[in-house]
Amino acid sequence: MAWSALLLLWVVAVVADKHEESSSTDPENTTTAQTPPIPLRPEYAHPAGVEALDPYNSEKNPPPHRDYLEEDYDHEGHKDDDHENRDDADELPSLSGDHLLQSSSELPMFLLEPQHAYVVRNKPATLRCRAANALQVYFMCNDVRSVGSTQFEFVDPQSGIRIVEAECNVTRDHLEEYFGEDRFACKCHAWSSRGDIRSQPAIVELACK
Repeated sequence: MAWSALLLLWVVAVVADKHEESSSTDPENTTTAQTPPIPLRPEYAHPAGVEALDPYNSEKNPPPHRDYLEEDYDHEGHKDDDHENRDDADELPSLSGDHLLQSSSELPMFLLEPQHAYVVRNKPATLRCRAANALQVYFMCNDVRSVGSTQFEFVDPQSGIRIVEAECNVTRDHLEEYFGEDRFACKCHAWSSRGDIRSQPAIVELACK
């Protein structure tokens, strides 16, 4: 009698255990509530999604490869053309004397003519001449280029005209070696492709003792 009672209790316990296991594994009977996702604050929201906030996702998901189209090459060509046109526009016009002279149709013009001078003992007489729109300015004494001259040239920043200046020194030896009938005279010559002009003669003499 006692054994039958124990067997009955054991069967009841086994059935109760199986019922509890089936109720705990049944998804319909699950009472655990799903945890709702925590909403992000607006200032932390990313237009590309939450994954874009992770800096390591960029290494995992590289940007898609973009094939170059024909219009892309055309656009690059236009860029090169624009760059070349901009370089051409940035180039300044040449300010050389030849360019300035070609743009002018005027003959050379004297700005300074040599004046009469004297040789004092061993101090030479200095003659100066200045002309505009000239390529070369030099001196000729007694119709011969016997006296060397030095030439300077520059461009007037205000008018843009080429100006050439020449200078020569007549020494005592030049006067003593001259045996002409006329007095020792020097003229300034200004030359260009448009023509040649001459100044008035400048008389050079020895100063009286």
